[in-house]
Amino acid sequence: MSTKAEQDQAILQLIAVKKVQRRRPKVENSDMQKNREVTNEYHLLTEDHPTKIPVCKATFCSVLGIGKDRVSRVAKFYALNATARPERRGGARKVAENEAKKQLVMDHIQTFTCRARHYGRRGAPGRKYLPSDLSVKRMHELFNQQNHDLVTYSLYYTVFRQHFNLGFGHPATDACSS
Repeated sequence: MSTKAEQDQAILQLIAVKKVQRRRPKVENSDMQKNREVTNEYHLLTEDHPTKIPVCKATFCSVLGIGKDRVSRVAKFYALNATARPERRGGARKVAENEAKKQLVMDHIQTFTCRARHYGRRGAPGRKYLPSDLSVKRMHELFNQQNHDLVTYSLYYTVFRQHFNLGFGHPATDACSS
């Protein structure tokens, strides 16, 4: 099966999920005992038998090559919701929306005037410097004033660090020692 949801559906076809028929009275150490809501019966199909063959859980998991916890999760979800477990991994990716926001941030950062270093270019080629009274936090605040809180600080900082080779103030090699 290609997807996890299809695999879970196939597992459910081989499992009989039933409610617990008999409840035992609670013992004094009830915190040690778990109250099960369902009982599972495991079956396998063979080519020469048209009916399902009952097997234990260990054999079922071994033949299918799946873990016992996955079987338990599938059966428990089915017992609670009467449907197969849906795919919940991943999530909605907002790549286009984030790319537009990143482009706005990049355009905003490029509006600031930068100064190249005069001496010592060998250590960090292409590094430029912004005025020392600025910071990433201050730049983010200015951006939010213009764009009405469109971007979080973490996104602004990430774009600043990944796409620009900028520092603040002036490098120590450019300062006069006397």
